[in-house]
Amino acid sequence: MTVDDQRSLLPFVPQILRDNKTKEYVDGIAVHFYKDLNNNTYLLDDVHKQYPDKFLLATEACVGTMGVVLGDWSKGEVYAYDIMQDLNHWVTGWVDWNIVLDDKGGPTIAAGRDSPIISVKSEFYKQPLYYAIGHYSKFLPVGSKRIYSSQCNADHLVSQVAFKRPDGGIVVIILNRHDQPVQRKLIDCKRNSTSITLDLSAHSITTVLYW
Repeated sequence: MTVDDQRSLLPFVPQILRDNKTKEYVDGIAVHFYKDLNNNTYLLDDVHKQYPDKFLLATEACVGTMGVVLGDWSKGEVYAYDIMQDLNHWVTGWVDWNIVLDDKGGPTIAAGRDSPIISVKSEFYKQPLYYAIGHYSKFLPVGSKRIYSSQCNADHLVSQVAFKRPDGGIVVIILNRHDQPVQRKLIDCKRNSTSITLDLSAHSITTVLYW
């Protein structure tokens, strides 16, 4: 893989791959999580359009500079949104940097980080980060393919991504970042406009799986 750094460096990919010999050794393009909230997803679209034969993979992510905060939902929401952004823009997988740390946010080269699982002596605490990742890792088995999804009324605080699984199931993951509950109707236009009304709690992730 090449780049293996922030999305902002993706414009340098053509300089790397213009050499045919170098291109032979590059199977994919790796990106990191940091600074993703700059909403520069168009860079993922651009590099995929230029090199559709090279996979995109998110290879590193971690949150927190103030150490471990047990039960901090805001960090889980950040992960959920970033994974959703990546998957909606051609990224094929997402890797957390520190899946388990101690209650001091270590050991790691960047002190004071948080992680999906916190180890304290003989106990393990599953953080909101853990469950945010689980909405994707549990419901999207290998071979799942992203399918088109859209909102009738664009709302930047409600996001979604949809997949068709190898077993034929449809998965729709919805993130509500509003401070209040919202109601949305999910309509499958390819299945006789089958629909379901969803009550989305404030700051929540909802996953729908159906056949």
